[in-house]
Amino acid sequence: MLTPRQHQVLKFIAERQQSTGITPSYAEIGAHMGIASKSTVSGIIYRLEERGFIRRPLQKWRSIEILKMPGSTPAADDPMADLLRRLADHARQEADALLQDFTEDGIWVGGDELGEYLADTKALIAEAEAALGGRA
Repeated sequence: MLTPRQHQVLKFIAERQQSTGITPSYAEIGAHMGIASKSTVSGIIYRLEERGFIRRPLQKWRSIEILKMPGSTPAADDPMADLLRRLADHARQEADALLQDFTEDGIWVGGDELGEYLADTKALIAEAEAALGGRA
């Protein structure tokens, strides 16, 4: 989740890259946002990178790669999305196997702790699916 200012900076960078083909400088971002200090802009950029919205290639002047925009789902070729998908698939298979092992004729015979574990597992699967836009 981004702060309103971080969201505005990310949106400005994306718009400027689309319209001119280059990333705006910290001074240009500051001027657009009404921020006098380039170090404040640098901090915002750092936090956007830390949260996975952008990437700054090393030793490349005025280059910011936008990885995602707020509210977007990961790309199909995103390694993190692939990992989440595989984890969700594995958790789903494990939960199904446990359900089969601890039910007799459709009646639950497992203990309360196992039932809580399965509920937690199903909640994690739902979170992964939501993060992937239902594509897990």
